[in-house]
Amino acid sequence: MKNKSINIVVLSETKKKLKGTKDIDDYTLIYSGVEQTSRANKGVAIMVDNIWKRKILSYSYVIERIMTIRFKIEWGHSIVIGVYAPEEGKPEETEHFYKKLQKELDKYNKSDHVIIAGDLNARVGNIPINKIVGCYGEDKLNENGHELRNFVTQNDFKITYTFFRKKQIGLHKYKWSARGFKSLIDYLIVAEPGRLVV
Repeated sequence: MKNKSINIVVLSETKKKLKGTKDIDDYTLIYSGVEQTSRANKGVAIMVDNIWKRKILSYSYVIERIMTIRFKIEWGHSIVIGVYAPEEGKPEETEHFYKKLQKELDKYNKSDHVIIAGDLNARVGNIPINKIVGCYGEDKLNENGHELRNFVTQNDFKITYTFFRKKQIGLHKYKWSARGFKSLIDYLIVAEPGRLVV
């Protein structure tokens, strides 16, 4: 990561237990996991390099699927929200996840630069919503995708990856299934209109 000049990384499905921080080379890992007695099947973390570590004002362990870091930047404040949404077919968990995420968003000022990143286990389709969802998503739209589309529309956010063409290769934006097909489920979502250039 250092060689690629990556400052901040969001990690989903970390399968770590408890909450805490850990120094790893030139980065600090801040993680939110499940309770000690629970099965380690969730978890989210954010890695921050030493340059951006000095900009941290606060961080919050919301739940084992959501955590946030607030940075002081030259033109205000930036909020990075790391997420790991429930898998498809878990409507109650998904509803709880989006309620928690919305409650966290409501704490911030309208002038804050907000980025949501991670595995949202959603397939949002390619039917555009003006300035919210582009036409370069997948053909498929699932229930989690409906939830995500509703969420970003309600909050005036943009799903960035749907606005440009992507190479059809197995990079981190894709998850391969046991049946051999791939789907776009990892997203970078920013506040709209473009308050932050990504």
